[in-house]
Amino acid sequence: MNKIENDFNSQFKRIKESVKLSETEMDFHRGEVLKFIDQKPSPYFHKKIQSPFYFGFFLKKHFVVTSLAIVLIFSGGLTISADNSLPNNYLYQVKTKITEPILVFLTPNSKAKASLKVSLVERRLQEYSQVTFNGEILSPEDKTSFINQFSSQVKDAHQGISKLVEEENLPDALETTNDLQSILSAQDIILEKIHEVNPDAENTDEVILVIIDSIESTTTIENNITETVQISIDETDIENSINSQKEEITESLKNLKEGKQLDVPGEEGMKNLDVVNQAHIDSKIFEITISLDEANTKSENGDKKEALEMYNQIDQDLGELESLIRSEQKLEVDDLDKSIGPKDKINGDSSLPIDLENTPTQE
Repeated sequence: MNKIENDFNSQFKRIKESVKLSETEMDFHRGEVLKFIDQKPSPYFHKKIQSPFYFGFFLKKHFVVTSLAIVLIFSGGLTISADNSLPNNYLYQVKTKITEPILVFLTPNSKAKASLKVSLVERRLQEYSQVTFNGEILSPEDKTSFINQFSSQVKDAHQGISKLVEEENLPDALETTNDLQSILSAQDIILEKIHEVNPDAENTDEVILVIIDSIESTTTIENNITETVQISIDETDIENSINSQKEEITESLKNLKEGKQLDVPGEEGMKNLDVVNQAHIDSKIFEITISLDEANTKSENGDKKEALEMYNQIDQDLGELESLIRSEQKLEVDDLDKSIGPKDKINGDSSLPIDLENTPTQE
């Protein structure tokens, strides 16, 4: 016992002798002593003493987080299966609580983060629509969990938009808000259409109420951003917002006219939900083209504020149409799979419709 104690004593003695205070640390403690003696504020009170171990710990912490992210995202098997899971599947929490938050964390800038968060809102609603269209019923726990997750991600999208506003990136903030509004409106239509086709489908009233509330809150955000742009002293703000909207509108119209977004027939043995057809698409494009000409005229005549409001509505109408088409393409039911219980298979394809669809994975 004495030998062990001596060993410890010698070790502690060596440690004590090797510990020396830096000049900054000595100044700090000198100030604290003076403050105690003279009851005067220490001249070093406001200064922070940086630990010599902090930087290494900081790097180590972020290295661990990044390494974990890479392992989770780029490993095969579990993560890939979770990516295709639906709200009634046990792997769903892996996707919504682990892989997707890591993807958001690793996204490099505010614009990309906001767009990704909006994509996740669309993904949630497409997944729920798929379960409903399949005629499957969520357990009360799964349904509550889904509603909470969806509400949380709408709030995350709002926070992403707010971040763009804080950075005075109003054109991107307005564009992202319009995208979110389009997605919410389109998925509301999808759920209503499912119940028209299948009245026995799961009751979606609770989810629809959350969607409606999300539309209202998003509308408030959109109005605030639009008003901020319109009352801006710097006319370049409104000009940049108009140009950004016109570019997105032009790209969307081009995609629709070229058939890049048009509905494709399902595979043999598959049924799909008929939400929009070619006649509806053509009719909507015609209406939008007329509105776009009117908005361009107002902009050319100097009525920038009213033109911006019209561009916003056109952008939302196009976004809603694109979201409807994307969702219709994904909402397919294989009759052969309906005999398999929802807990025994990975249901449907809930791959992200926008940025995450091409996220690399490794088998």
